[in-house]
Amino acid sequence: QNIAEDVAEGSIKNEIKKNIVQESTEVFTLSKNNIQYFKKHTFDGMAEQAKYLTDENLAKKLKKTTFFNKDLSEERIIQYTQEAYNILRNQGKTGLNSIEVNGEIINVCIKTDGTFDTAYGIYKYDVKDFR
Repeated sequence: QNIAEDVAEGSIKNEIKKNIVQESTEVFTLSKNNIQYFKKHTFDGMAEQAKYLTDENLAKKLKKTTFFNKDLSEERIIQYTQEAYNILRNQGKTGLNSIEVNGEIINVCIKTDGTFDTAYGIYKYDVKDFR
């Protein structure tokens, strides 16, 4: 091989590496439906439901649900969830995965085809938090 062939071969290898890096950092945007689905794991989302539930029914619901940090705005929750999903998706992860984003632990469920399923935080609240 001569120098020109070596350079050309190196350029091709660099281009292939560049494409692989670009593909692995693809950004996926959550749909409105995705966002609507995990809103039930926000404090504000549950506060809306709590208005119409008895203390007993609310307690049952709270017992089996975890939430995002109530101090986070909806905008931040969406931002952090999207960031978490993109990191995990680009790592090829599926199923339930926990990841820390900006100091918050977020549980993200990714379907086997790589699409977003749902997300939720690790916080537990009780009836008195909503009354």
